[in-house]
Amino acid sequence: DAAAKEEWKAQAYEDWRRNQNGQDGSDRRKKKRTKKLKDGGSQVSRKEATKPEKRKISFQQADAEGVSAMEQRIQQLTQTLSRVGRILDRHREAELRLMTGSDPSISDEALREVAHAPLVIMPDERVVAWMWNHKDGVVQNLLAHTENDISVSPELRESILHTVSKHSILERFGDPCDPPEPTSLPMSPTEGRERLNEALLELRKDLLDGIQQMASVIKKHKARLRAMA
Repeated sequence: DAAAKEEWKAQAYEDWRRNQNGQDGSDRRKKKRTKKLKDGGSQVSRKEATKPEKRKISFQQADAEGVSAMEQRIQQLTQTLSRVGRILDRHREAELRLMTGSDPSISDEALREVAHAPLVIMPDERVVAWMWNHKDGVVQNLLAHTENDISVSPELRESILHTVSKHSILERFGDPCDPPEPTSLPMSPTEGRERLNEALLELRKDLLDGIQQMASVIKKHKARLRAMA
């Protein structure tokens, strides 16, 4: 409860003061020992003179520090959520003001109830179209780098092209900016998403195998160079 918390904080403060006083006394003793070593009148080893003192922390002090850190994090989280909520409110009001005009009879509360969210989950068919067919998608970027990069081995290039050709049915999901009719899709959006995941995993395996193969070729080439030297 609050009384126990305040008592623990008071005990933690007293422990901290005692530790500080003990640390100050330890520093003064350390300086005296160091001065005696310089004067040649002390038999204490230099290692012992410079050995740091261990600081003891009581359970109450550690608990008080933990509670303080937790309270700071809760406060920061609350501030962040408040700012996000304010941004979402402004988004809803701005969007619906454009739709309904400057009608003063519509309250902000009513606008918040009917406004759409600023972010929505992309449908599976558009995910497939973006990642497989768009020029900025993962697959088309990979094909462009595979074709133009001279460091790609012929084996890796061939395996990537084979995997892309194997899953060429995904090309029928069309352009994400101009999607085809749902009835013209070669499979359901869910099946297309699963097929996309399968194809990406196969491409990942092709890349890892190709990198391992190229590393083995480079290692053998360096071994031949060392043997010829």
